[in-house]
Amino acid sequence: PKYGDELSDDIDYYPEEYLNRLMHDGTNGVWIYTRFSDLMTSDIIKEYGKGCEPRIQKLNRVIDKCARYGIGVYVFAIEPVALVPSIMDKYPELWGGDAMTSEGMGKTFCASSELGKRFCYEMGKKLVTQCPGLRGVIYLTNGERCTSCASLLYNCTCPRCKKLSLAERLSVAVEALRSGIRDTKPEC
Repeated sequence: PKYGDELSDDIDYYPEEYLNRLMHDGTNGVWIYTRFSDLMTSDIIKEYGKGCEPRIQKLNRVIDKCARYGIGVYVFAIEPVALVPSIMDKYPELWGGDAMTSEGMGKTFCASSELGKRFCYEMGKKLVTQCPGLRGVIYLTNGERCTSCASLLYNCTCPRCKKLSLAERLSVAVEALRSGIRDTKPEC
């Protein structure tokens, strides 16, 4: 869908004819955009994943259908997303630096914090456990919107990350996101 969440409706965006054409054109992978907050529940950020079961079910149906055509499905996510004001006050141990979010001033997600590492691990593990046929994950940890402390290009105000270089902050975020996936499904 154009600018939409394809896991949130009942539309089949991958009809047989389309997948057959993709296969014959040499396509071997597609990516589906999603957000952790919509796709999975969290033991750490309790607001995440309300009503997520239909999204997981649809993602698994798409994975299975695409696999019949030799096409792998990759989840694309801009994570870990910055904490918006409506939830950030509940999780101060996840705070990084000051950041502009979709709801106004918020905080970057600190993947260097112990709770931040646990959250990223949890999300990676749940994703590949709930969607075992998933071919892989594409994370955009810095770029399109404010995410982790790696989003703070020039003035990192996070008490844990301010002494780290941008490359080190990016590495921390990527490794935190990869950890649960690699421990659960190393080939992903």
